[in-house]
Amino acid sequence: MHFKKITYLCVIFAWLAPLSSIRAEPIDLKKLKVPLSYSLGLAFPGSDPAHYYLIKDAGIGIVRLSVSWKHIQPHKNTFNWAGLDQRIATLQRYNIQPFLTLESNATWATKANSQQVKNGSPKDLNDWHQFVTQVVDRYNFDGQNDAPKLLRPVKFYQVANEWISNKNRSGGWADSTNSLIQYINTAYVAVKASDPEAAFVLGGIASFNLDTILLAEGLANFQVQQRWSNKSQTLIRPQEAQSVGIKSILNGHVREVLSKAKYDLADAHLYGPYQRDKKRIQLIANETNLPIQKIVSTECGGPSLDYSDSYNNQDHFYAVLNRNLHLLSTGSPFCLWFGLGELMTTTWGNRKVPLFDKNNKTKPGYFAYKLLAYLFDGEGGITIEHLKDISSQAYQIKFPNSPTHPDIYVGLNIVQEKLITKLDKAEFDTLCINSLNTRGSLTRNVTNVLNCDKGIVAIGTKLPSLRKIPKTNQINK
Repeated sequence: MHFKKITYLCVIFAWLAPLSSIRAEPIDLKKLKVPLSYSLGLAFPGSDPAHYYLIKDAGIGIVRLSVSWKHIQPHKNTFNWAGLDQRIATLQRYNIQPFLTLESNATWATKANSQQVKNGSPKDLNDWHQFVTQVVDRYNFDGQNDAPKLLRPVKFYQVANEWISNKNRSGGWADSTNSLIQYINTAYVAVKASDPEAAFVLGGIASFNLDTILLAEGLANFQVQQRWSNKSQTLIRPQEAQSVGIKSILNGHVREVLSKAKYDLADAHLYGPYQRDKKRIQLIANETNLPIQKIVSTECGGPSLDYSDSYNNQDHFYAVLNRNLHLLSTGSPFCLWFGLGELMTTTWGNRKVPLFDKNNKTKPGYFAYKLLAYLFDGEGGITIEHLKDISSQAYQIKFPNSPTHPDIYVGLNIVQEKLITKLDKAEFDTLCINSLNTRGSLTRNVTNVLNCDKGIVAIGTKLPSLRKIPKTNQINK
């Protein structure tokens, strides 16, 4: 697997280890073995588990799967679990946590006038309750009616994906607000009855909707847009978001659901400018009265072609780093990147987000995930502080559960001297990757950091052991 080189992009890792203890050696990120991080996730890996080893190789620890009612139970008394069983078993074999989003799309069980969306309104809530119960019973690992090869309980269940719109084919809801609340609460009761320890996640709110609400509430001043093609788009400006129609949706539908539905975690879908994510997360925290630690993102990605006319490999690489580091710095526990491969169905603006292209070639963001997993070092409970005094793209990674693990500082696309000045250190060992073709060399002179054009800098007193990295004979310029 390969991708186009970017000649001048460089990635630097620097740490304050004794100079005599480190010797120069090559590194190849393609061969780098990284630990899983449960702060890193992926949504929708595809239906073929043969590709799931790639997720483990990238260090991604949580994966979202769709659970389709019409495929699992095509008729009232017919069940087909084989595909879902295999996908979950494969993820668990790699120690990856499955995250299940249930879709109520069985035509026999949902109202005909609600079937234009994936969250069809059940004709009988008892059927919906029974289906959710059977899913959780199969994957709760209680020793009764469990799926074959199940290794541990599935801990995340979600319903009502992107529920605000009645036209959203990624989820949606096409019945009354009261019916939606009953639908969600029925599923909540079923999940908790089968596995009280499982986390129930309210369906995610689309970034377009979050941004529109921010404008309607006077909490932001930007333009919201979504492109349907290179010639068609929807735009909402701040003044337009103050309309009676948008206000009525917010007050009469959104707030009703957020206040009356039952859930443990809320969900924000994060696309477009990553700088908006903190306000989006805070908005949901304010509306739900949940701490930010209980607001997750089950869909995120970039670069977004809703907000840009161009796309390149460097954009994709930095989108993974910025989106994850910025979100984690808010206190939100994880972000699930949208898609393993570009063959999946997506919006026009998000079609370049996945980690592999249509020819199954690796894209740069895949290696950005490996870099993040490498930095996070498999440690549990990392926290990230946003160092806004240095740059909007500067962060400090902390390891509160490992007191002996030193902090790591990361800067993206900034003047590296700012980090060096902050730490007040004169010498560093540096690991410099001179292109997105993944190879570089370990050097000993801080001037190499300053001469690395623009890129990423990580500075600390320890990074994960280089013994994990196979040696190569050449450095690819």
